[in-house]
Amino acid sequence: MTIGGLILWLVYPFYKVKKIKNKTLFKIIIAGVFLAFHFIFFFKALKLTTISNATLFGTMAPIFSIVYEKFYKKIILHKNVYIGLTICFLGSVLIHFESLKISLDHGIGNLYAILCSVLIAVTYNIGKDVRNNVDTYQYTKILFSTASFTLFIVMIILNNSFFNYSKFEYSVFLFLGIIPTILGHGILSYSLKFFPTTVVMSVPLGEPIIASFLGFLIFGEIITMNVFLCGILILSG
Repeated sequence: MTIGGLILWLVYPFYKVKKIKNKTLFKIIIAGVFLAFHFIFFFKALKLTTISNATLFGTMAPIFSIVYEKFYKKIILHKNVYIGLTICFLGSVLIHFESLKISLDHGIGNLYAILCSVLIAVTYNIGKDVRNNVDTYQYTKILFSTASFTLFIVMIILNNSFFNYSKFEYSVFLFLGIIPTILGHGILSYSLKFFPTTVVMSVPLGEPIIASFLGFLIFGEIITMNVFLCGILILSG
């Protein structure tokens, strides 16, 4: 978040920005705080439960988003959205089924993963409200900066180290700041202006497929038939 925010601020002198209303600015800041706690709870979940559990429960945002859009915003979504999401979730459950562990030992971790889904759903529903009036650059710049500052405060409170990392880890941080943050979250934030939040939130359901493909290319990991078939199911959804 910090690297992504810094890169966007470096572009600031060359970008013509429009004045943002105080109410809109406040909403983006709130979204940034929720985004920060989304990451906090997700990485905490990774420590307290299995990767499969964290990935599955951490990508349930479309469920919470669709409830919000239907019952609060009164948005009528096409039936194909419900059908597609059902197929996606079915594929997602099946792809994690073998390694999915539901037990009291993983209960807190699973709860944290679900909570991180709620937080990211709130983040993007707020983003949907403001993206009609704010361009992607301004929105993501403030969003990432707020999330970064929030994480900074949390690290100070928890007495976590800022500098005790290897050169390799810093290079990974740089990669994460450019690819998943600026490009990944940036593209999702851009899409909010044109698609329902639930549809945008369904994109992360494809993460296991991309992760498996990258694992094959980088580490030579074999893509199992289960992953292949469930991947087709998720993409079809």
